Amino acid sequence: MTLRRALTRPFRYPVRWLSFLAGGIPAIVLFPAPSLSYLAWLGLVPAMALFTRADTTKEAIARGWWFGAAYLIAMLYWMAPEIGPGLVLLGAVMGWMWSPFAVAVRRLLRPPVSWPRFAVAFIVVPSCWLIPEWIRSYQGLGGPWALYGASQWQHPAVLALAAVGGVWLVSVALVMANVAITAALGAAFPAAFAPGV
Repeated sequence: MTLRRALTRPFRYPVRWLSFLAGGIPAIVLFPAPSLSYLAWLGLVPAMALFTRADTTKEAIARGWWFGAAYLIAMLYWMAPEIGPGLVLLGAVMGWMWSPFAVAVRRLLRPPVSWPRFAVAFIVVPSCWLIPEWIRSYQGLGGPWALYGASQWQHPAVLALAAVGGVWLVSVALVMANVAITAALGAAFPAAFAPGV
């Protein structure tokens, strides 16, 4: 790589830090203290917008990793007294699990979104979210603490879904809502969701 090319290469870390914030903030505001559970229905939209704007799949993977690291660190904050700085290391190592989620969002929700792509996104994107949640719920990784669907514990109407499919179905419903909002915003404001940042 020449010096000129190295100096003119886009500096992507600020956008990755935005992905980091987009992962941590929903986790912080949805659970115990603030308990702003209604934000779960649209809390992933900023991160999904960042994923659709990734120029390449490699960049989407990086953004998903940063998102996952922040999400995991924020979800497992309660383990900090036991493992200390290891929590940051755990987030950095295990954050990769959300990269497929970011790639699926980038590939399926980038405007213009056709109806067939939207139908596929409605199934694939929640599935890509659910797999890392299921892995994270393993007892050795903190157990089923603060799963995304658990944010709705105060809403009996939503908990009817849990009677059918457990917290997993509630998580799927929340991510489906985020997919629908992201697709609608992408259709209304395609320039804001187009690649380039």
